[in-house]
Parts: sequence; structure tokens; C-alpha cells
Amino acid sequence: MSEVLLVRHCRAAGQAPESPLTKAGQAQARALAVRLSEFGVERIVSSPFRRARESATPLADRLDLKVNVDERLIEHRLSDPPVDDWRPWLQKAFTHPHLKAPGGESGAQSTARGWEAMDAALACPEQRVVLVSHGALISLIIHRLDPHFGFPGWASLKCPDGFCISQPREKDFRVERLQLDDAS
Repeated sequence: MSEVLLVRHCRAAGQAPESPLTKAGQAQARALAVRLSEFGVERIVSSPFRRARESATPLADRLDLKVNVDERLIEHRLSDPPVDDWRPWLQKAFTHPHLKAPGGESGAQSTARGWEAMDAALACPEQRVVLVSHGALISLIIHRLDPHFGFPGWASLKCPDGFCISQPREKDFRVERLQLDDAS
């Protein structure tokens, strides 16, 4: 059976690609490493954004693994330049998946690239893979499997948060929220 642990990064100092984890986020990353090491992780893949890489590094150090970077795991890009009232645009990524703000990407585009990364991880059934990414992208991936998740699911996410996505049979997925309370 294929299994992927899809994990949202720990608390960060901002949303810019090079925003680091806060002191609390660094402590969360250490606790997250302890918790995720219980899952028999054999591969770690992260968004190139600093907050995701820093969230993955303690786990990699603990398991003596490398953090592989995958551009497909970057956060859903709402617009460029950023818009002040971004929440309605994010909600539309779930309800109107082909709509996009100027300079942004649609929910469908983000979901497609996120699923390319998921498919690559699921293609290795002999490995349990951790993918460290961002709230909106993770929510779009989960929303594809569970249409009820959507924007309310995104709003329920914490830093960090995570899901175990397993594929017991082809085209049959199971989504289970991870208990990461000790890392929050």
C-alpha cells in the first residue's frame, strides 16, 4: 500500500518564500521530528520555501535522511502583486477552481502540480514519504479527495498540521488527519 504523510510547515515569521520559522516554530519542528519518526519515514520532500525546509530539517537530521526539494510543493500563488483582501480569492480556489486573480494561479493549476508531487511519492509503494508544504496547497490536494474539506478545512489547519494519504488500491484513497498535538 502506498502512503504519504502530507505535512504543513511549522509556525513562520511571514509568508515570503524566505521567511524563517519563529522560535516557537523551531521548537515545533523538533517536536514534529520526534512524532513523525514513529512512522517509519524513508524519504522527505519539501517545498523550496524556507519555512517548509526548516520544518523538515530536524526530521531529516533525526533519521539521517536528505531533504529533497520539489518546486511543485510551493504554496498556492493567489496573485502577483499580493492582494489585500486575499481570503475571498482563496475561497474561490475551491469553489471556482479555474478562476484566478491577476498574476496568480487557479486552484485547478495548484491542485494539478500538487498532485504531480503526490503521484511521484505514491509511485514508491515501498517507501513512506513525507511531503512538507503549505496550507492552501495541502487543502487543495485534500479537497480533490474530499470535496467537503475545501475552504473550511483550510481554515481549520494549524502550523504544523498533517494528513496520512494512503492508496490501498488503484484510484482508491483514504485520508486520515495526523495527531500532531505535541508539535503544535
